[in-house]
Amino acid sequence: MNEYYDYPTQEEIREATKICCGRCCKCVETPVEYAWRARDVEMSDLLRLAVENELTAAEKDAVSLRWFENLSNRETALRLGVSESAVSRALARAEAKLRKALGYAVLYQHNVNSNAIIPAALERARAVRAAKLMKAENFARQVRNLRVSRGYSESQVEKYAGLGRGRVRAVENGASPTAEETARLCAFFAVEPCGAGITKEERQ
Repeated sequence: MNEYYDYPTQEEIREATKICCGRCCKCVETPVEYAWRARDVEMSDLLRLAVENELTAAEKDAVSLRWFENLSNRETALRLGVSESAVSRALARAEAKLRKALGYAVLYQHNVNSNAIIPAALERARAVRAAKLMKAENFARQVRNLRVSRGYSESQVEKYAGLGRGRVRAVENGASPTAEETARLCAFFAVEPCGAGITKEERQ
């Protein structure tokens, strides 16, 4: 995959340096790391526009529930009152439209000519978009359910995930976690940052 990705440009790094100090201290991004993440954030904004303007109502509904609320095809079908095959077809059409609509933007952003990069870039953009749409109360419920089901105390999660004292209780009570706290909790419980409680192993 490395052959399809270029390093952030000097211009991207200069812009990132205005925000990031560049010190490689714990939990702080370098300008290069920030620039990489900025690409995904920018693409997630384009993805939002493409979903709004390129998809039919049925495709939007399927994408919203399946991609951004992380429901299964079956759950999405039940919510929409259609068959699972109808959901699958709507998602396939949506993905094809979005790849076409955003493909050139991906190639420009990464300064490459290979279409092989497009699926991975859009998948990362989808993850960022899902995280933006995640509601605090959904995340709070997810964290509590995962913690209790796996037998961890609040203090244990704070210790092993590297969170401040009292932060797990605060998040479980509905306090909005910081981006770093969200990342640490998702990494600790091995879940995607979209509030659905599905582990990475279960997704594979």
